[in-house]
Amino acid sequence: MFYDRRKLSRLADPLLKGRYPMRGLSQAVSVASMCIQDEAAARPLIADVVTALSYLTAKTHDPNAAPAASAHRPEDLRTTHGSTDDKFENFGKDDHERDYSPREIATKVPNREFDRQQALADAMIWVSSWREKHNNLNM
Repeated sequence: MFYDRRKLSRLADPLLKGRYPMRGLSQAVSVASMCIQDEAAARPLIADVVTALSYLTAKTHDPNAAPAASAHRPEDLRTTHGSTDDKFENFGKDDHERDYSPREIATKVPNREFDRQQALADAMIWVSSWREKHNNLNM
C-alpha cells in the first residue's frame, strides 16, 4: 500500500474529501514508513521527523485545487502548462557562469518555482543525512 500511489489516498483522513496535495501525502507516508522500521537503529531521530513533518505542514495548499484523487499526472501538467525548463529559458543566459546569490535567484525565478526548488533541496539534504546516519549505524 505504501508504494502504490493510487492506494495512498486510503491512508488520508476521509474528512479531507481529497482536498490535500498528493505529493504531501506521499511525503508524509514516506516519513511514517521510516518511523515503523523493525530495527530501532534504522528509524530516524525524532528531531528529524519533527522537522520533516513541520516542513510538510508549513506548505500551503490551494483549497480550490482539484481533489488529489483527480489530480493530473506530472506529464499532463507539462503538456498543458509547458515544461519547467521554459520558465528558465532566459535565466542567466548572458552570464551563465556566474554564481547567483539566493536573493538574486528569488528575484529572477517565479516564487512558486523557487519555493518548489527550495523544498526539493531541503528534502534531498534531509534524506541524504538520514541515509548517511542509517548507513553508519548498520556498519
